[in-house]
Amino acid sequence: QRRLRTARNEVAAFAEYDYVIVNDALDACVERLRAIVLAERARLRSVRPQAEAIVASFRERAPQ
Repeated sequence: QRRLRTARNEVAAFAEYDYVIVNDALDACVERLRAIVLAERARLRSVRPQAEAIVASFRERAPQ
């Protein structure tokens, strides 16, 4: 009963989530989840240090 109540509350709050995966077809769900993981890894907050290092390397090599 507790698990069902929790599930009902989570489903009812779907608009609060950034992503929704409807568990209707396993292959499609796996692909959606994979796409979400890849997108999250590419977010600026995830790659900011790398991007800043690249920008700095261009500044260091710029002709004076």
